[in-house]
Amino acid sequence: MCNTKVDKVIIENGRAVGVRVVPTKPLTPDQDHGTIIKVRKQIIVSCGTLSSPLVLQRSGVGDPEKLKAVGVETVINLPGVGANFQDHYLTFATYRAKPNTETFDDFVRGDPAVQKKVFDQWNINGTGPLATNGIEAGVKVRPTEEELKQMDSWPCPEFRSGWDSYFKDKPDKPVMHYSVIAGWCKSSMNQAA
Repeated sequence: MCNTKVDKVIIENGRAVGVRVVPTKPLTPDQDHGTIIKVRKQIIVSCGTLSSPLVLQRSGVGDPEKLKAVGVETVINLPGVGANFQDHYLTFATYRAKPNTETFDDFVRGDPAVQKKVFDQWNINGTGPLATNGIEAGVKVRPTEEELKQMDSWPCPEFRSGWDSYFKDKPDKPVMHYSVIAGWCKSSMNQAA
């Protein structure tokens, strides 16, 4: 269904029997209501890292205390829903590329001729765009012991406990990873990311 998103899973007697969907952008006031779609066999919640837990929690699946705090009745007591989420920070700096600059756009868009050319190059001699992840340079950043001592005075004690429990004894784990990625993708405005 186009222009539609899942609001919640309908659960009856401990079994998922349908989903409530709502329009992503109602065009008229009468479209601003949900529709329930019943299923015959099963429901697979596949809404990504951020949205899957939200759909489940709106459905009443999760930590009862958290659900009650936002006015959702608990249907299934499952405290782990939405827990242990860790941000994966990623920032793109876009830049302009000349019109004749080779990019990876047409491959990503699914152009059959471009995809065949790229796959053939990889299959024949293991070279081309598929031979790299695009990272031209990378830097792993970890604080020094002196910097950690200075951070102890920060109003965020969680950093130090997180450091001690995960990073401290793992010298290969950076707190931050900075990468310069090749400008493969180009939009119709000749902007590469």
